Amino acid sequence: MHMPRNYVRKTVINSYNKESLQNALNAVINDGRKIREVGRCFNIPESTLRKKISLNQLKTSRLGRKPVFTEELEAELTEYVLMLAKLFYGITPKKLRHLAYRYADEKNISHNFNKERQLAGKDGLYDFLKRNPKISLRQPEGTSLNRIAAFNADETKRFYSNLKNVIEKFKFQANRIFNMDETGLTTIQKKCPKVSKVYGPKGVKKVGAAISAERGRTITAVFCMSASGYYIPPMLIYPRKRMAPMLQNNGPIGASYMCSKNGWINSELFLDWLHHFQKHAKPTESDPILLVLDNCSSHISIEAYNFCRENHIHMVSLPPHTSDNLQPLVLTIFSPFKNALYLTSTGHEKIMDYDLAELLNKAFMKVAAMEKAVSGFRCSGIYPLDPDKFNENVFAPAKQMSEFLIVESPSKHRTPNSSPTPESPPNPSNRIHNSPIPECQENLNSPKDQQASHMLNRQPPPPPVQSNLPSTCNFVENHLPSTC
Repeated sequence: MHMPRNYVRKTVINSYNKESLQNALNAVINDGRKIREVGRCFNIPESTLRKKISLNQLKTSRLGRKPVFTEELEAELTEYVLMLAKLFYGITPKKLRHLAYRYADEKNISHNFNKERQLAGKDGLYDFLKRNPKISLRQPEGTSLNRIAAFNADETKRFYSNLKNVIEKFKFQANRIFNMDETGLTTIQKKCPKVSKVYGPKGVKKVGAAISAERGRTITAVFCMSASGYYIPPMLIYPRKRMAPMLQNNGPIGASYMCSKNGWINSELFLDWLHHFQKHAKPTESDPILLVLDNCSSHISIEAYNFCRENHIHMVSLPPHTSDNLQPLVLTIFSPFKNALYLTSTGHEKIMDYDLAELLNKAFMKVAAMEKAVSGFRCSGIYPLDPDKFNENVFAPAKQMSEFLIVESPSKHRTPNSSPTPESPPNPSNRIHNSPIPECQENLNSPKDQQASHMLNRQPPPPPVQSNLPSTCNFVENHLPSTC
């Protein structure tokens, strides 16, 4: 038999907290008020007040069954769970119950947990979460090993150093610092993030949900904003060979429309966007512009370099795989924009390419606020410049992962008719990732668990290739990969 999830008390016993009791005692001892009057005022029994005053005791008694763990042990367990989440190894409710069972056994604490299944009870889990509101159940997002390892202290320090040198050299103000990034849009309305399951009739294997089409087309939208809250009109890139005037119907004012084979940006379209950006930002020799963007390969070309040099546009690229932490548009614009785009569209009507410009315009007008742009640059530490924006705790996952990356020495291949080859340096791609929390791993018996374990332990891709652009270039690069 389980307790109700939201139990409502039927008595008023011990309905006061420690703060109310302290205020009541101060009113009696310091202010000289009568105990009966103070008890009625703070809803505390008169006998309780007399007992606390005579014993000089402030501690409140706990009703109900005594918890298995003390407050100190629960605090330790809470910090351990939060540490796992920061290291991208968050545990599920079932694993937390198993962890509580093992924790109680290791501490030799008497408990009433299920010894056969080695699990704590669900009621105990819910009570633990109520007593420790720092922990919440969240839907995790898949994060690649490259993205985790790339956001480290060395790369971030190098980026802020480059940014500081450029800002101090050209005296850039907020209205001349811009951030540019692309995001993909689709003609299919995906399910709302807040709704994961729906009710339907029993016995039916599939329950459908209305969407515009079963297969959608991806359209790239290029956004740009300044640290002062000014937005450059977006550019839309359609997966078409020719541009049709109907694709621009009711689109954003001043927007640019282009086409490519797959709907993605490339070097030629990025140069077109630079022309579009130069027309709206109007950089001059006496008033240049700083453009912060990621290091996608389509952003690097000789034509783009020459155009930026001739039009006084200075670029600083972000370190690889750090957009989630350092890209202002990602921090404050893209997520609310896509939510607004979802709410603007409807699943009862089929969305065509010709409808997307109007839907984007409506969603963009709702989101493109000055305070969001200013907040994005402030949260990333770009403007105002804040090299100490991220502390050591933020870099803990990358540091932890680097400690558990085992570099395997290459084996020596030798044939009977060949001479031994000299030992070559270890290949950076020959790295195997091990979980930093081995004690939390369970036996992987099911095929799905074994497949997940294989995905975690597979070799990560090699590091990005360094760029060999001339030193006179206006770009201030970190790493320039061969692919985006």
